[in-house]
Amino acid sequence: MKKATRNKTLPPPVIWDYPQLVDLEYCLNQDRDIPEAQLHQRDRRIFLDRQESLTEAAKGDQRSLLRLWLSSRIDDDFATLEEKSPGTIVAEALHLVRTLATFTGLLIGLICGFSFFAYTGETPINVLQFLLLFIASQHLLIAALFFTWLIRRLTPKHPPPTFYSLAFKSVLIRAVNLLNRRWLRQIAADKRGAAQHAFGILRMHSARYAGLFYWPLFGMAQLFAVGFNIGLLIATLIKLATSDLAFGWQSTIGVSAAVLERVTQLVALPWSWLFAAGSVPSLAEIEGSRIILKDGIHHLANQDLVAWWPFLVLCLLVYGLLPRLALLFLGQVMARRSLARLTFTTPPCQALLRRMVTPLLSTQASPEPQGPTTSDRTDLPTPQNQPGGDFQPIVLLIPDDIFDLYPHDKLAELLAPQLLAPGERHRFLVGYDEDQKLYRQLAERIWSDQEALGIVMEGWMPPLVDFLAVLRTLRRTIPPQSIIHLGLLGKPVGSTTTPLSAGDRKVWERKIASLADPYLHLFSLSP
Repeated sequence: MKKATRNKTLPPPVIWDYPQLVDLEYCLNQDRDIPEAQLHQRDRRIFLDRQESLTEAAKGDQRSLLRLWLSSRIDDDFATLEEKSPGTIVAEALHLVRTLATFTGLLIGLICGFSFFAYTGETPINVLQFLLLFIASQHLLIAALFFTWLIRRLTPKHPPPTFYSLAFKSVLIRAVNLLNRRWLRQIAADKRGAAQHAFGILRMHSARYAGLFYWPLFGMAQLFAVGFNIGLLIATLIKLATSDLAFGWQSTIGVSAAVLERVTQLVALPWSWLFAAGSVPSLAEIEGSRIILKDGIHHLANQDLVAWWPFLVLCLLVYGLLPRLALLFLGQVMARRSLARLTFTTPPCQALLRRMVTPLLSTQASPEPQGPTTSDRTDLPTPQNQPGGDFQPIVLLIPDDIFDLYPHDKLAELLAPQLLAPGERHRFLVGYDEDQKLYRQLAERIWSDQEALGIVMEGWMPPLVDFLAVLRTLRRTIPPQSIIHLGLLGKPVGSTTTPLSAGDRKVWERKIASLADPYLHLFSLSP
């Protein structure tokens, strides 16, 4: 029986979603150890083979080009519906956690409601306690959310953790691990590391997507609260329908019935114009439902003791359920806006875009397919109207001790496989005063959107702590989203250098990872 395959004719969406971002990270991580020339051939071929499915506007859109590439990669790596991509696993995990959050909130709401309304006939249910426990507490959490948001806006460099990330992040990660454990055992060993790397996005420690994954957690928290309020409302209505409940109020701080009446009238403003009399207890009913411990409840009138229930039910609806539904809608809107504003300006994405729209530097021995849309001849002009087209110009920094060994032509040859074009060349790591002068020069320089900073280092020598401090200084000096390309040279042998060893590269990768800079691109400079 032939396996069902994915539909390949669907146009790429304009706005990405979270599972697609996870798949993108997975595929980019799969390409880390593949030679640049091989990646260029594959990605250029993907563009030429599938560009007919794009409109002219989409050919100039980074999102559409990346989506086209991702669709091809997923079709190749997960060719059948039985094979699940990391993004599919994450989508299932998100759906599971949303469902669990809703039903957990519903269950807790039912338990809290039935426990609170466990009326024994001796002491009326205290309406002030109900409002404090189930209404005021929720608004305190909403106020804490707003306060945390304000603090994060005022202190963007050292933001405090949010309540939602602390409460729900571990739950989400456990759900992802639960769903993909069996799947990870079934896939090839070379894919497991990349898949686990992709799932790491959900830990939200990556600066690459900033707070993008905050909104799914925010929505899950609101689903929990919606479920809680619905469960509490159901428990309240069931107890009202099946029990003879008595409501009252009491206080030892001298609150009068008149003051409480004004408060209830103020609270009832959202619905008092819509409902007839009876949705708010009157002054006489408030006075008649006051509980004085030494007097008991036998002298209180029944109509006063039951006058509170419409007010409590409407409070649950207006101040409990509706704000959570509004926040849930807000979370969905903000998530969509965050995805719509997402830019793919990181080094792996920009390198991928350049590979797709830049013609190959040499023809291949295999015969070329016929037709202008599927050939890749070297005499084709580089598309100038498409993102990533042509080589990226870089301002190059070269240590003083090897500066004279690498003239412009030699550097251009070394950087060509990365689709990088050296421009200005500067000596650095000369001395404190000279380096400070260079930093000021870079800070005063006007950087274009296409330009990046390039650094050439001897990769066979492990990076020192001082060099990591230099990278931090350079990051503060140039525009925050400008890419820093760090090219590593192998050990010199005579007039040339050997390819960088895998062990030396791993040492650099571990050190550079401590910087947590998503716009730092590390690669080997092969002769």
